[in-house]
Amino acid sequence: MIEKLLREADGAGLQLAPGQAPLLVRPGGVEVMAQPKLSREEFARVLETVRDWGMVQEGEAEVGVPGLGRCLVRSRPGWLSLEPLPSELPGDLDALNLPQVLAELLNLPQGLVLLGGQRLSGLSTTLACMLEILLRHGSPRRILLCGAHPYVHSHGRGLLVQSGVLDLGQVFDVVVTPLPTDPRLCIQLVENGALVLATMRAPHTANMVDQLQSLLPPNWMARLQGALKGLYCQRLVGSDLPVTEFVQAELACKWLAAPGPREYPKCLEKQKGSWSLLHSLQEWVNEEKVTPEEAEPLVRSWS
Repeated sequence: MIEKLLREADGAGLQLAPGQAPLLVRPGGVEVMAQPKLSREEFARVLETVRDWGMVQEGEAEVGVPGLGRCLVRSRPGWLSLEPLPSELPGDLDALNLPQVLAELLNLPQGLVLLGGQRLSGLSTTLACMLEILLRHGSPRRILLCGAHPYVHSHGRGLLVQSGVLDLGQVFDVVVTPLPTDPRLCIQLVENGALVLATMRAPHTANMVDQLQSLLPPNWMARLQGALKGLYCQRLVGSDLPVTEFVQAELACKWLAAPGPREYPKCLEKQKGSWSLLHSLQEWVNEEKVTPEEAEPLVRSWS
């Protein structure tokens, strides 16, 4: 219930109390939402949900709202307010040391782009930065954002719709989603004209292809190759420096046509337009952003 109210609030704050309709709080005024008055039971359920998000006691706390970003929550007996926190993400890739190839992928009219990374790889932040670029600078597009997402975005020049469901019946220009158990959904969305940015938990790009081959029936491989526009993967060195990897569509399709195993990272050596995590790490060493001593254990673990 509370997630639905926050979506309808569209970036405005919410004030809730039993016995009254929800209030929208915007700069310069408060308005009553066209919603029924909250019963005491409904208000108690809202409080229980907010506690599940991390509000452990009355007072003030910053919590993560699944699929919607972060909110500042204030609570006292019989009253609750939720204020979406604005995104502080940059609208350009350089600020996060990300490769410009990501901007090129965002300009594609349609296609499937797979973005991989392990837990704490910074992939959610990278994806959020890409969304900011679409919303601030891209041509106006309808964007569907599926799954949990830890950032709040302004709508900018695009229409951003957040949902927990990947629905083929809806029409969107850009779809951002975790790779579903059945990747055929993503391919069908591309064939319907969408640019699909699908995220995966993977240590590197060769592993991403292995996962795809295990999830898709063989008779779908040709359609996948027609839809695929590139593979991107990253890890973090230290707390905030992304080491990146990219495989162009042509090479990715060759991998798909020849089932693995692929010897990683040798399968990426001297491949025009593509690079490995090790190659990216070496660039940071050359620029003295990472010391050779810091890089050595990473090289051993990735080879």
